[in-house]
This record gives sequence, C-alpha cells and structure tokens, in this order.
Amino acid sequence: MIHRLLVPFVTCCLLLTAVSRASADDPINSALPAAQTWLSTIDAGKYEESYDMAGQGLYQKLPDKKDWVVSLKIVREAWGPIIDRKQAQHLYQPNGISGLNGECMAITFDTTTKKQGDVVEMVIMRLEDGKWRGVGYTVGAKSDPNATPAVPAAVTESSGGTVQNPAKAAYGAH
Repeated sequence: MIHRLLVPFVTCCLLLTAVSRASADDPINSALPAAQTWLSTIDAGKYEESYDMAGQGLYQKLPDKKDWVVSLKIVREAWGPIIDRKQAQHLYQPNGISGLNGECMAITFDTTTKKQGDVVEMVIMRLEDGKWRGVGYTVGAKSDPNATPAVPAAVTESSGGTVQNPAKAAYGAH
C-alpha cells in the first residue's frame, strides 16, 4: 500500500522539480521580473543605484552617472508618481538590438502617471553573464490608446545625456 502511494508521489515531485527548474533556467521568463526590479529602483528615486544595476550597453551611451541621475530626476518630477504600470508587449531578439550584441529583450509598459497621464515606457534588457540587465530606457506620451506599442526610434539613438523634452527620455543602444 505504501509503495503504491510512494511511487506516484515521488514521480509528481520529480516532475514539479523539472518544471520549476526549466522555468528558472529560461532567461526569457526572467527578463520581465528583472525589468520590473530595475523600474522599481527608478520609481523609488534610487537613480544612482539603477545606474549601478544597469548593463554595459547603458554605460557605453552614458559615460557619466550624473547624466543618468539628472535626466531621470527631470523626467520623474515632470510625471509625478506612477499610478499604474502594465506590461504591454515584449520582443525577444536573440542576436541583439540596434548595435547591442547578444540576447536582448525590448519590453513595453502601458503606464499611468499622476501628472502626465498615460505614457508608454520601454525597457531594453540584455542578458549579461546569465542575468538580465537594463541597457536602455525610453518613455513617451501614449498618443493613440488603440495603437500597439512598438520599439520607438528613440531606442536607436542616444540623447547624449541631456533631455530635450522632459516627457521623453531615451538612453541605451544605438
């Protein structure tokens, strides 16, 4: 009797372990939580820490942490607090995005802020040493509520560390 119960129990445990290990080892499934962690650091006003958490692609475009911090302060002050953020879509690029080599993921979020209302945020993540790291960040007004967010042109250009328009900031790969 115990043997009859033990075999299905052990089999079930082995299957659950295999399924959880496969999802933990899948870098695509870990990109979204990594992006959310990076964004929550930015949301908390820990701009220097978010720069330190970023990947090498961000550093290539922003040689100075001060530029990152100043730009985020300007943008976030113009927005006010984040009211809501939902993932809209993601695009996995196994061979890189616009000048960045390696596995990359562009993740867009429909976000509502207190002062600006609806905006679209995009985070570019790159897999570095087995971890997803933020290497690009773009935000802009959501012009058409029915439009599908796409990789904006700003992701492919660096703003040189200054913000031309406080409602839009773009950093990362070109």
